[in-house]
Amino acid sequence: MKILLSVLLFFFCLEAKSTDQAPDILFYEGDKYELYTNHADMSPLESFDQIREELSKQSKWWSSGCWRGYIAEWVIENGQLYLTKVKSCEDGKIVNALIEKAIKRKFVGGKMKADWVSGVYWGGRGERFWNAFDKEVMFSFQGGFLESTIKHTSPNCSFQNKDTLYHFIYSNIDWEKMPSTREEVSIDFETNKEGKIIQAEVRLSNGTEFGKEALRVLKMVPCWKVYTVRGEVFGWRDIDLIFNEENRKKYQRL
Repeated sequence: MKILLSVLLFFFCLEAKSTDQAPDILFYEGDKYELYTNHADMSPLESFDQIREELSKQSKWWSSGCWRGYIAEWVIENGQLYLTKVKSCEDGKIVNALIEKAIKRKFVGGKMKADWVSGVYWGGRGERFWNAFDKEVMFSFQGGFLESTIKHTSPNCSFQNKDTLYHFIYSNIDWEKMPSTREEVSIDFETNKEGKIIQAEVRLSNGTEFGKEALRVLKMVPCWKVYTVRGEVFGWRDIDLIFNEENRKKYQRL
């Protein structure tokens, strides 16, 4: 029985650490980034085991969405990384005093010089699609000093919002050739780093003509918003279109 419980606990913890974590926040050049701090990307504070030990003394609270127990905020000023605050995931209270006790460093003027941080960290901001962002930066640190950045930004040719995107799509449907029946079509498609569709397929459609027309019009879209994860294009996504009398009357060209 003890062996079974140990095995179950192991897989429970494994699953918990694979859960997306509440991200650390980084402020850089006036913008707010979500630092990738899940099981694959450690928070800059995770090298200090003493923090979790101190937090566990105060509370046994635990969540799979914040198994570290805290969320840290950082800022880069004049090329130097600083820790500005750490919040408990349990109640949102600032626990800077606990951090000072755990890692034997002090906040000065509301900031702690993060000179222990070296390596590469990724941050995303802007529009999000699953775990990908349309704006991403790779930060490279050495001793807390920002050595370099690599920025990934969606092409400017993408539509600004969903309303303009759907207006373009529905306005370019050849409604005169479409049967006067209601049909829902779901399309899976993949884009490249320029935002161009490189492949697409109909996932759901009861009528062949509707699926073909949806594919034709989607390929007419000049450029799709590009999302990246650690510099790699997160190209696959889907879109649902509705062929009905309401859209026919609204978008059919006279």
